[in-house]
Amino acid sequence: MSIEQRRLRGTIRLGLTREYLDWLPNPEEVFSRKQDGYLWTNVHLSGTIDDPGQDLSPRIIELFKACVALDIQCDQSSCVRSFAPLRMTCYS
Repeated sequence: MSIEQRRLRGTIRLGLTREYLDWLPNPEEVFSRKQDGYLWTNVHLSGTIDDPGQDLSPRIIELFKACVALDIQCDQSSCVRSFAPLRMTCYS
């Protein structure tokens, strides 16, 4: 990850345990790599330090859209808001 002239650029590798993704339909579509008990995805960062951007939220929203389109039951009530077992790796 880099910050040059207040602009963000880079990628972080985000890993979560399966239990923290139970609220997400088909989490393997976004968190596609399994390693060391975590499901991993790359998150691309962009924007500025005042208006940061990332590509994870749009990918998760697409999973919910697909879920609704296929009429799959999505249990959003079990959405976990604690990310204690979070692992991140930053690289350029």
